[in-house]
Amino acid sequence: MGGIGKTSLVVKLAQQIQDEFQGVIWRSLRNAPPFTTLLGDLVSFISEQQDTEAKLERLMYWLRASRCLLILDNVETILQAGDWAGQYRPGYEGYGEVFKGIGEMAHQSCLILTSREKPAEIATLEGIELSVRCLRLSGSLEAAQALIQTKGLLGSETEKQQLCQLYGCNPLALKIVGTIDSGLV
Repeated sequence: MGGIGKTSLVVKLAQQIQDEFQGVIWRSLRNAPPFTTLLGDLVSFISEQQDTEAKLERLMYWLRASRCLLILDNVETILQAGDWAGQYRPGYEGYGEVFKGIGEMAHQSCLILTSREKPAEIATLEGIELSVRCLRLSGSLEAAQALIQTKGLLGSETEKQQLCQLYGCNPLALKIVGTIDSGLV
């Protein structure tokens, strides 16, 4: 779900753990950069410009050689819409190779993805005892009620709870309601 706080959560996490890594790379995929562009940028950054080969083998080499935190935000933009759950848009299949390689090969780095949809490779590689883990976020009633309180929306406790439930406790939806409406519907 959009606006649930995926990016905000990862920002806080990255701030807390950044000292455990030699480098932190944050890339938004909102504008769906071509795979080869991203791969070349990652290899170049992690290698401190010693290597410019945009190849998966080179990326994996550098992820083993140095401890990096790699964050890719808005992964859903490279995935096909509709009934093609977890499948890539034409020309973006290389991302799946990277996700699979990082999930299967030994290295000392960490990849964090945010997405409204789970890529197929992630679904097949994840597990409690495996190196790939997924955290599904949903709205929090407590956070939504705190946002309503902060916005100063009027209404009974029952009405406030109904508003939270109506919007699935989505903070983004509640922010929009809070700016449009001075009372509860």
